[in-house]
Amino acid sequence: MRMVKLSKIIALIIATLISMPAKIYADTETSTFATDPYFNDLVVSDDGSIIAYTDQNTNKVHFLDSNLQLIRSSAVLMDPDRIVIDSTNTYAYVGSRNGQKISTVTIADGSAVVTSTTSWNNRCLEMLPGGTHLLSCEGVNLVKRAVTDLQTGSSSHTMASFGTVTLSAQSNTDASRIYVSESAGHVTVLDSSLNTVDTFTSPNWFNTFVFLSPATDMLAVTDFTSLTTKIINALTGATITTLNLAATQFSPDGTMLYGIGGTGAAYLVAYRVPTWELVKQTSFPNPSSMTYKFSPSGDTLYAHSSSPDLIHEFAVSPALVMESVAANSNTNSITFVLSANEDIDCATLSASIGIDFDAIGITSIDSITQTSTDECTIAVTASAVAGQSSITAQLTPAITFSLTGASSVVSDMFGLATQSSTNVLIPGSTTTSSTSTTTTSSTSTEVSTTTIASGESLPPTGSRSDHSIIMALVLILSGFTLVLALTSRSRFYLISPRTKGNQ
Repeated sequence: MRMVKLSKIIALIIATLISMPAKIYADTETSTFATDPYFNDLVVSDDGSIIAYTDQNTNKVHFLDSNLQLIRSSAVLMDPDRIVIDSTNTYAYVGSRNGQKISTVTIADGSAVVTSTTSWNNRCLEMLPGGTHLLSCEGVNLVKRAVTDLQTGSSSHTMASFGTVTLSAQSNTDASRIYVSESAGHVTVLDSSLNTVDTFTSPNWFNTFVFLSPATDMLAVTDFTSLTTKIINALTGATITTLNLAATQFSPDGTMLYGIGGTGAAYLVAYRVPTWELVKQTSFPNPSSMTYKFSPSGDTLYAHSSSPDLIHEFAVSPALVMESVAANSNTNSITFVLSANEDIDCATLSASIGIDFDAIGITSIDSITQTSTDECTIAVTASAVAGQSSITAQLTPAITFSLTGASSVVSDMFGLATQSSTNVLIPGSTTTSSTSTTTTSSTSTEVSTTTIASGESLPPTGSRSDHSIIMALVLILSGFTLVLALTSRSRFYLISPRTKGNQ
């Protein structure tokens, strides 16, 4: 017996998550200060109350307060370049770029005492832990000098010599490991007495600068020519990763690495440590190569640009990353997670679309929950319709995005660093369809049930005959005639009309 069967067909295609290009955003600029031309270096005191910079236009050091207001300028120096401030804010030590000098400047009045050096370089000045000694790059030598000698103009020193010009030096917290880079590309590790402990062949090979992480476990080895940075293990020298920036600063808490990057090296960029995600990037006019310095708390970043010559003050916002919990969904209940590199207050985010978040393919933000100190979980309802094409559900920052972090209140028109999305495809709902037949003479009645996907049409009606016996009974009441029809071994089905039933 051959029966016509109507098949239930449900088409369910789960699309691969669309990889949206990461949206990279910058911190909020809060103030600027116009500097002299031929700017060389920028430093922030240990307590954050003094910002000082050097320039070869006036040949002076200029001292600013934390609001970028000029306090005073020093006496005229010889080609001032690198600068450090002691922990008491009493003295600033300034190396000369072209002259064989280190100047000790008294911050209170700007007066200076000059000490002769072994060579002209002075591309690095680094205060050793405890504040009693200073390291200085002097030609092919790394020189260690007592600050008491510098304050009196004495040139007493100890030193380590290298094959090529020394460019930078960084010390760990007890000066047991001092990292020195030179123009030949080697990174040499010295102890506190400047004896060689180890030698790393630089991953970048030429004119490298080193920046030690606050935890002293990683070393950023920067090549300003190629604008690349290798992150290496500070104990073994093994390469951890390579980044497309010229790194200049770890944040004080070690969670971020800042530097210069992007097309034309015209961007201030930041990578999250240790996942090495690019989470911030802002156009920055003519950045100066090494002049990115944090306040001690890490909530302010100072950076210098040339043409125009400005010190820019940024209120450092949390580095935020938005991620969808699932790449695909077959329901309209979607979840996103907003995470940061510091504590954030999720209660400061609005669930009204258009205030903190704009929405694509989302009808409502249902809840924002603080799931950890640095994480918000955001539940939304997507706008997908059962049985129709898939949609992309995505949260993006609104122009008024604002979030309170541990260190500062963020009012950043750019908002989030990265968004991801969820593809939503809801299968069609099942539907029960009842069809009835009417018969005359030797015909019978049949009811068929068909399950279909939403939006599907029923197949065309059909007819068939066989050799069975069927009886048709028509009952007519209230003045109508009762008709009984009986047919033998031949029955005919007429499926009409077609009536769609409910689920």
